[in-house]
Amino acid sequence: MNIQQPAWTLSLVHCLTTWWQAIAAWFIKLLFAQLFLTTFSLPIILWWGLPISALTVVGNIIFNPFIALFLLFSTLLFFCELVYLPSAAIVWALEKLTDVWLWLVAQGSHAALFALPKPPVIILLGIATISLGIMYYFRHAPKRGVLAFALFLLLLTGSLKIMLVPKIYSCEVPYGSSGSRNMILVADEACCCLFDTFGVLRAGNNNSWVDFTLRPLLVTTLGRTTCDVIVVMRPTPARLRAACEIAQRTHAQLLVVPESACNAAARTCMEQSMVPWKIVPDKLLRKFCFNRGRQRTQLREIFSK
Repeated sequence: MNIQQPAWTLSLVHCLTTWWQAIAAWFIKLLFAQLFLTTFSLPIILWWGLPISALTVVGNIIFNPFIALFLLFSTLLFFCELVYLPSAAIVWALEKLTDVWLWLVAQGSHAALFALPKPPVIILLGIATISLGIMYYFRHAPKRGVLAFALFLLLLTGSLKIMLVPKIYSCEVPYGSSGSRNMILVADEACCCLFDTFGVLRAGNNNSWVDFTLRPLLVTTLGRTTCDVIVVMRPTPARLRAACEIAQRTHAQLLVVPESACNAAARTCMEQSMVPWKIVPDKLLRKFCFNRGRQRTQLREIFSK
């Protein structure tokens, strides 16, 4: 027996289907535009040595309606104050919108950040050119354009990580005005260590040094945003406090001091810090401080013993 659906039911289903298809098409176009902006701006980010957020596209999609509502409420509030109209409801809505935005920003995590090493200029220009080509070729097919951008970003990330990240790396990192006595950065495939070999650490604005000197070096050279281990060869309470500041800023997992230099004051300072600490035999530390980590030994294996 054939049972026909009422006309109003068919009309409602048709309206919901049309509405859903329109929203899906709008979302695909927005995602296509955001992926293009992300890919096209990638050369500038890589050149400056900045980390990349995996939530960039999602953040831009969320930010657009928030900034539109914020501007709308702010404009309404301005005109209400200008003509002396009641504006308590607008002020309340603006405050709630701000609270929601601050709550969303606070949900961000450092785990969402990842870094890519700095490639040659020709590759940076190629990234911008390919992103423009994908945008132009798929301008009438945004769904295929989204897939093309996703595939290009996946291949680009894997290629840069494989080809440009060194297996063993060491260099001197300028620290303040200490002249030739700088920090030493040693890294391999599994671990990244920062050595204060000459006792140059001191109290001060170490956060700025991390943001403008150490982290750009980590990003452009090693393709990473964190430093796993900080080693203080000549520990004093002041140097250990400075090392703890750097460790918290770089999300270091371990603070290491040599066994012979760990006196009572240094032990007390480390026990009061919020960074995990460990005492390591001097022989192992000197091996990597002065030979600059050219051995194939894994750093993580040494500091995990």
